[in-house]
Amino acid sequence: MENAHTTSWKNIIFRFCRSLREIFPHVFGIYLLLLLMETVFPGLISINFNLNILLGSILVLGLVASVGNNPEESGQEPGGSEANYDHDPSELVTRKYAATISLFKATFVLALMAVTVAGILIFANRMAPGLTQTEIDTLLLETKDTLVEDNIIKPLADLPIKVLNGGAEPGSAKKFAQLLLSSGYENVYTGNISEGEYENAVLIFSSQAKYQGEHIKRLLERDYPFVATVPASSAAEITVILGYPFLGLIENLPTL
Repeated sequence: MENAHTTSWKNIIFRFCRSLREIFPHVFGIYLLLLLMETVFPGLISINFNLNILLGSILVLGLVASVGNNPEESGQEPGGSEANYDHDPSELVTRKYAATISLFKATFVLALMAVTVAGILIFANRMAPGLTQTEIDTLLLETKDTLVEDNIIKPLADLPIKVLNGGAEPGSAKKFAQLLLSSGYENVYTGNISEGEYENAVLIFSSQAKYQGEHIKRLLERDYPFVATVPASSAAEITVILGYPFLGLIENLPTL
């Protein structure tokens, strides 16, 4: 009685494993289709779930399916001898199971190779040296400076710029004008404001000269803790007013 009960459980396990072997090639085919879609349209599949986890699950499915091997499926009688299928209608069924097992083995090997290749690629990607934060900041700064110099300043290099001393040390306007000339601006003029004194710096420019104004503001911020920007009604020129205190960090520039 106990042997019959054990045999019944074994048959259930064998049938379950046989069912897994039958669906395994189809599941692996679905994975290959998803992998192809992810390759053609990056992010289409991986945005919802991880393909590596799916591949690992398929491999586990294959391992479970390969656990049991029912003697009835391999053409053996329970006693161990080969069954005679010369005039047995069940021969066709047995051949079907044998073909299923062969397809399962081939698909399982392909899945194992896919797991190996995926593991190698992931390991190589993690071991590849990446950019440090300093290198990233340097690249961003170089790119930003290139955009400012090549695409922004040069097209409007002849834009008139007035640099006025509004309370800074004598000669400050000439020093800053020299900095603008060395930065690519061509029409730079200097002067003084007779009425009152300003604190910090004031920059007046129109929306048409937005990029030039922002660039000049960055230059002013080297010497001033605060730079006030005022919109101009005309795009004819940019006005820079140097107030107090002008730190004068650029000491070695020649005066005009």
